[in-house]
Amino acid sequence: MRVVVAPIRFYFELIEDGWEFVICKDPHLMDTMFHYRRRNNVQELEETEKKIHTLHTLQYNGGVWAFTRNARVERFFRRWLKGWDKYAGRDQGALIRAMYTEPLRVYLLGNEWNTFPKYTKGITTAGLMHYPGDARRWNGIINGRIDSETAWAAVERFMAKRSRRGSSTSSRRRGGRRE
Repeated sequence: MRVVVAPIRFYFELIEDGWEFVICKDPHLMDTMFHYRRRNNVQELEETEKKIHTLHTLQYNGGVWAFTRNARVERFFRRWLKGWDKYAGRDQGALIRAMYTEPLRVYLLGNEWNTFPKYTKGITTAGLMHYPGDARRWNGIINGRIDSETAWAAVERFMAKRSRRGSSTSSRRRGGRRE
C-alpha cells in the first residue's frame, strides 16, 4: 500500500462526519459475493449464502478502511475475526457475514480510493495504490486454512524452489508461526 496523493484526509473526514466504517468496493470485475467462489472456499460460501440469504450483494475490499471506535464497531470486528478464524482463508466471506450480523453506518467508496493497478486499469487514483501479492512470498491456492501446517508446507516448497533458482530467502519460526 502506498499513499500517492496526499493528504487522504477524506477517509477520516467521513468518520468525523458520523460514518462508522469507510470501505471500498472490491476491485474485481465481478463485484458480488456470487463471484466469490473459489475451489478452496465452497463450504464458507455456502455458510455466507445461508447467513445473508443471497450472494447477489456487493463484495467489499478488506484491504483499506477507516473506522470509528465505539461498541458497535468493536462487536463488528470481533464478529469479523471470529468468522475469519473459522476458515482462515479469504476475508470477504467473514467480512460480509459480519456486516450483515453487526450492521454499521457504512460509507462505500469506489476503487479510485483503493487503486489496484492489476484490476483497476484506467482509474485515476484518489490517493492510495494497493499492490496485492507484491508483499507475498508465494502464490497459489491453499485448500483449507491458510494458517495450517499444509499451508506452511506449501510456502516452504515454494521458498525452496525459489532459493534453488538463486533467491536468498528463508523461513523462520517465531512464536509457533512461520514468517
